[in-house]
Amino acid sequence: MPNALFLRHHKPNGRSSFTMTVQLVYPASRYASLLCSARRPSKLFQERTVERAAYPVEGSRCARRETVAAATLKRSGLCGENIIRLGPETVHTSDQAEYPLCVAMRAGRLGRARAWAAPLVSMLLLSMTGAACSPHQVKQDAKPAVKLGEAFSETSVGGGDGPVRPNWWRDFGDAVLTEAVEAALGRNHSLRAGFFRLRQAEAAVRIGFAGRLPSVDVSTEVSRQKITAIFGSFENSFYSGSVAASYELDLFGRLKSAHASAKSEFEAARFDYAAMRISLAAEVAEAYLALREATRQVDVLRRRAAINEDYLALTRLRYESGLIAAIDMGQQEQEKAATSAALAESEASRAQAFHALRILTADALPPGVDDEEAAIPELPPLPDLGVPSDLLLQRPDIRAMHARLVAADHRIAQALADRFPRLMLSGSIGIAGVNISQLFTDFVWSAVASTTAALFDGGRGRAQVDMNRSAYQELLEDYAQVAIEALVETEQALALEAARSAQLQALKRQLDAASQVLEQSKLRYQQGLTDYLPVLTALTIERNAEQATLAAKRQLLSSRIQLFRALGGGFHDPETAEDA
Repeated sequence: MPNALFLRHHKPNGRSSFTMTVQLVYPASRYASLLCSARRPSKLFQERTVERAAYPVEGSRCARRETVAAATLKRSGLCGENIIRLGPETVHTSDQAEYPLCVAMRAGRLGRARAWAAPLVSMLLLSMTGAACSPHQVKQDAKPAVKLGEAFSETSVGGGDGPVRPNWWRDFGDAVLTEAVEAALGRNHSLRAGFFRLRQAEAAVRIGFAGRLPSVDVSTEVSRQKITAIFGSFENSFYSGSVAASYELDLFGRLKSAHASAKSEFEAARFDYAAMRISLAAEVAEAYLALREATRQVDVLRRRAAINEDYLALTRLRYESGLIAAIDMGQQEQEKAATSAALAESEASRAQAFHALRILTADALPPGVDDEEAAIPELPPLPDLGVPSDLLLQRPDIRAMHARLVAADHRIAQALADRFPRLMLSGSIGIAGVNISQLFTDFVWSAVASTTAALFDGGRGRAQVDMNRSAYQELLEDYAQVAIEALVETEQALALEAARSAQLQALKRQLDAASQVLEQSKLRYQQGLTDYLPVLTALTIERNAEQATLAAKRQLLSSRIQLFRALGGGFHDPETAEDA
């Protein structure tokens, strides 16, 4: 809010000069000033030497001289700390300091009109070149307050020879899986909805950019009026057309901050879309593996049910011949019923996985997805793990959180700039006449420069700044939480893969031993050396071992999928690659 607006006349050595000063104190107890000096229009953009008093430290004051390139008028030149002159009080600054503003421009040896024109031209160029002074410095390289470490703690699985590929699902060597994932990436409705959210964010960026440009409106009017009075009536016509333009000088970066915030939100939406693609690919792969496991379980249980039928027929025959007791036949019937129950459960699991694939692929299942002879894919090669700090760039969800953090920081700058005055330039030119022939004989034009500043808003501006700062701190904590979760997910995937690999090897050895015991038990039972209980026990152990082996193999593959996902799913940002 301006508390001083004055024009001073100086006459040193007999030569007149004018100084126009607009002093903005924010808050009243603290202020600094920005100084832009120009003596004539032809030298307005030459380099000027500006004296800056440094921040006082322990009550001392020191001064130094800096050369400021007024031609560029960037933040390092005419904004912020580079040309700050302290007020009468000691000011301690911080990253979130609120810089008050005092703009003083001098035009020496100029006429009165030029003395007023120089500051206006300078402010216009400041705004149009995007070098407006912002009261807040945005942090582009904010990092989460989390120690990620120099290496992953789980290293028993070893390391690979390359990073995760963007199409990592092809490493499983299953053509049906590849077709299913790519069908989902092309047709899944949730992913397509995420794409249109991305388009909305892109449109918001264009809207923010449009707010920084002048607006031009065209209006036309044609009217006819009839007036009836005591002495008669008469009619008249009126034609008019005008072109009006308005432009806000973004002196304090309010519009620039809004545009930058929208761009950061668009970046966040872009990373969110990439994360959705990775998650969808992982879900399709998980559902496909569950379908393959359930199919193999059904096949195992069907073969086991056929064997149970044969054993039951043999047991019944031996019972009718009086060679065994009735309890042996009853035990075989129990085994048959247990196998039938497990078969029904596996068939339900297969149907569930099949319909989950239908949902994920938008009912565009590839041929062969329900092939009952298809085997579970083999484990693909292990990727290169890298170091934990790589997750900040490899994972799009972390990149999205960082982009949102930058957007929130820009909103702080926008809220601070919103508390300063706004300078609006507007003008119009038009034509008018009572008939068509006179339409282009009379011209009407206007030019207006207006300033709007809030004198009292009940604390709304301060509350908005506080709310935006709290939102920034909230996102900073969420950023740290996402980084921790990414690290834990990677460590967990590595630990699960190591454990499930060892479990699978043990189950394979158990299955081999169970098969040998079953063969020996059947042989001894057929020779009449033992009763049926050892055979029944061996059958149960072998069936359970075979089912557990299939489940462990699928879980090991799931661990590898989760590892691919935790390492970023092969995410590749072209912009980051170009910057690198």
